[in-house]
Amino acid sequence: AENTQNLSAKTVNAIAVLPFKNTEPSQDGQLLGIGMADAIITKLSQIKSIVVRQTSSIMRYADSTPEAVRVGREINVDAVLEGNIQKADGRIRVSVRLFRVSDGSLIWAESFDERDANIFELQDSISQKVATSLSLELNPDERDKLKRRYTDNVEAYQLYNKGRYFWNNRNTED
Repeated sequence: AENTQNLSAKTVNAIAVLPFKNTEPSQDGQLLGIGMADAIITKLSQIKSIVVRQTSSIMRYADSTPEAVRVGREINVDAVLEGNIQKADGRIRVSVRLFRVSDGSLIWAESFDERDANIFELQDSISQKVATSLSLELNPDERDKLKRRYTDNVEAYQLYNKGRYFWNNRNTED
């Protein structure tokens, strides 16, 4: 894991989590990337001291590879989290980077490597590390909410992500 120095993250009041990019160029790969972002958005939204842009505001970036800082300026946030997902041999590696929008500096970066079945632990870890990198003071209730999971069933989670994907597209075909 690679960490960068904490660059006075106290100035971050609003954050956006972009859909994660997946090396697997399929609908399932895209669903995983959107689902990962959505889960992290949901977890970070539990923290009162920061505003987190909702999934619907970042969906338009799911099919492209925009520059994170440019997106941050477009949707008026102080920081943007972006990530890449790689899957191989029953393992999943997620590399994430958190950028400050004002100057494009890297606040934090890290790679996470887990078994495919541990996707929930991966989301929990990323959410906690983002909160820590932003120097957010979490009360015990917020810490518990970051660890809370709504399911441990990976298949149910994948089906939920698929439903959210089609719901967010909101077109007749989907």
